[in-house]
Order: sequence, then structure tokens, then C-alpha cells
Amino acid sequence: MQLPLDQFYPVGPPFKGSVISPVEYYVKQPYLIQYNLTVQRQLPGDTALGVSYVGSRGIHLWDILEGNQAIPTSIVNGQKFWDPFSPNYRRINPFWGDYTLFTTRGDSYYNSLQVELTKRLTRGLEFQSSYTWGKLIDTGEGQFPVADNSTNFYTDPYNLRSDRGPSEYDAANQWKFNMLYHFPGIKSEQIAAKLLNGWWTGNIVTIESGFAFSPTLGFFQSNALNNQHDRPDVVTSANVAAVRNGTYMRDGVLAGQNPNAVPFNQNTVTTGGITPFSIPIPIRSPSSAGSTRTCSLWGRRGSSEMRGPVCCVVRA
Repeated sequence: MQLPLDQFYPVGPPFKGSVISPVEYYVKQPYLIQYNLTVQRQLPGDTALGVSYVGSRGIHLWDILEGNQAIPTSIVNGQKFWDPFSPNYRRINPFWGDYTLFTTRGDSYYNSLQVELTKRLTRGLEFQSSYTWGKLIDTGEGQFPVADNSTNFYTDPYNLRSDRGPSEYDAANQWKFNMLYHFPGIKSEQIAAKLLNGWWTGNIVTIESGFAFSPTLGFFQSNALNNQHDRPDVVTSANVAAVRNGTYMRDGVLAGQNPNAVPFNQNTVTTGGITPFSIPIPIRSPSSAGSTRTCSLWGRRGSSEMRGPVCCVVRA
């Protein structure tokens, strides 16, 4: 069985509505292409400087997607809507429930500039300092929720690029420093010399920028039945007034109202403060003009657009 789960696969009781988790029949072999270019220069003081470009390209990576999501009940201005009260609201194959498909449709892209300064052991001292400025982009990571720090299903299994963005393992800036120092010895046959000789000290310091992550709602807002907690819209200084008074429009459709909305502030949302930035949708259903019936759609917040705080680790 392939995506989509065709409706010509009927099933009756007691299996109707069952969840199935197959592996795609025509899976492809995952592989990784790695490439780099390095220039090194010897410097005075037994040190060497290296500058490198390092990159990789992952193709046909393992991932999972929902193959039996709900069919959009309407499409307005190119935006898919799902109205759970519509008579046309159903899964692609109504005989089955969730269809968790294990497949190899993922991609990853990594590019980085790496600078390294190394000092060889002389006079009891050696150290290595390296800085990496890089970007890791993918279309989704992990096969299980425990494999990453967010949900792992694609938002739209028919448009995998909708989840293309910084990987949740992407740290744009990394600096690492490690050092070893051999304390001078005492030339003596005394017991004190035996105890004081041969001592080393060292440390490892790591400073890196925050990892990317995707804020998601705690429920399935869109009603797309795609096994994915939906990403929200973002309250900004440009739309906060409309969100508060209930005049905020999404793709020509009137959205919900949040009188307590405040503009999103990344500085507070990643340092312990809680800044509400999701716009609550109900959206008034285009197919039920003037009625109180609601439908839902995907939020516009991109994949992994937020960053956690800077991390510093010192080991001595």
C-alpha cells in the first residue's frame, strides 16, 4: 500500500477504523554525501591555523508521515480548510484510521565554515580552539517522538517542503576550546618530588547558540487528522490590534479573537517568560456563510523558526 491509502481497500468490523503502520514498499536506500575543503597554515609558536568548508547532503532519509489524513472540505485562496461539521469531512479512506507510513522521503542539507587553531605540546602546554558557523536544514527528523524535541509527522504529506527548515539539531554558532598543561617537574629523589611530579590539568569549554525548535499547539487545531500538532500563527505588532478586536483575517477568512493577545517576543519566550503568540482559530467556515459553524486551517508559523538560549558548558 502506498500513499495515499486508496479507498479501494475496504475493511469491515471488527477492524474498521483500525490504525496501521506499514513500511513503504518501494523504499529507497538512504545515503549521505560528505564534502570538505581545508586550507592550513603553519604559524609561529608551534601553532597551526586551519580554515575549512564542510558540508553534507542526506538523501532518502527515514521518516514517517500520515497517509490517511482528512480531505480538505474547501480551499480558499489556495489555503486548505477542514470543517468537521461538513458532510464531506472524512479521511481519504474512511474504512481505516491513522495510516502511519514509514518511508524514505526525507532530505537534509548541511553547510559550514570551520576555523581551527591548534598548538602542539611545547613547554608543557597544548590547546585546540575551533569555531563553526553552520546551518543544518532538513524536511523533518526522527521516526519516533522520542527521537527529537517536537512532533515528527509531516504537516502536509503531499507537500513535504512545508516542513523544510532549520533542523532541531542545528546550532548556528559553536565555539570549543580544550587545553592540557603539564606542571613543571622537580628534579629530586625526595618523596615530596615523587608526589608533586607528573601532574596535568586540562579543561574543555563549549559555547553554542540555541537549538532551533518548532512551537506547536497542544491539540490538533486544523482537524486535518495528520497526526501532527499544528504550528500556530504569530501575533505581531502589525496584527495585534486586529487579533484583539476580532477583525484578523487569514487568507480572506475571518479568524478568532483573543482580547489578551500580545506581540510575540523571542527574547522572553526562550528565557523563562511566556509570551502568547498563537492566534486562536476558530475560522468562520467559508462553506457556511453567516453561520456559527467553524473550520480550521494550518498556522503560518514556519518549521523550527525559534531558537533556544545560548548554552555554555565548562569541564575541568
